[in-house]
Amino acid sequence: LAITQPPTIQSYGGVRYLADGRARPEVQVAYWHNIPMRGVGSARSKVAAATTRQAEADLQIAQADSRLAAALAWVDARVAREIVVTAVGDAEALAALAGDRVEAGAGGPSLGAIARAVVGSSGAELLRALGSETEAIMGLAHAIGLSPDQRIEAVGPTELRLVGPREREVLAAADRGHPSLQRTAPDVAMAEA
Repeated sequence: LAITQPPTIQSYGGVRYLADGRARPEVQVAYWHNIPMRGVGSARSKVAAATTRQAEADLQIAQADSRLAAALAWVDARVAREIVVTAVGDAEALAALAGDRVEAGAGGPSLGAIARAVVGSSGAELLRALGSETEAIMGLAHAIGLSPDQRIEAVGPTELRLVGPREREVLAAADRGHPSLQRTAPDVAMAEA
C-alpha cells in the first residue's frame, strides 16, 4: 500500500444547542488517510520526465542566450577596435596634411593651430574609443567565462582570435562558463536525479 500523502487529523470545537435551548460544548475529531486505488508510480515517472524535459529546455535557452551574448560582445569589441584604428589613422593623416601645407606655404600659422586642435580632439576620441574597446573586451571575456586577467582580442570579420583557446573551445566555454548556465546547472542535476 503506497502512502501518497501523510494522514490528516483535524479537530473542531464549538457549542451545540440542544432542542430545549440548552448549550453544550462539543468537540469533533476527524482522521483521514488517502488510499490510492491504482499505482502512482507511472504518474511520478511522468512528472519526473516532464521536469527533466523542462530543465533540458531551460538549458538550451540558456545556451542560446550565452552564445548570443558572446556574439554581441564580440561585435562590440570588433567595432570598438575599428573606431580605435580609424581614430589613429585620421589623426595621423590630418597632422601630416597640415604639416605639408604649412611647409609648402599654402597655409598660415592658423592652419597649423587648427590642425593641432583637431589632432588633440582626435586624441580624445582615441582615448574614448580605447575605453569602449576595453569595456567590450571585458564583456566578451565575461560572456565566454574567461577571467578578467586573461588576454583576448576580437579580430577579423567572422573569427575570434584568443591568446590561448580556439573557436571550438570558446563555444564550449560559453556553453559551460556563462553565469546564466551556471544558474541552471543545479536544476538540471536535480531533474536528472
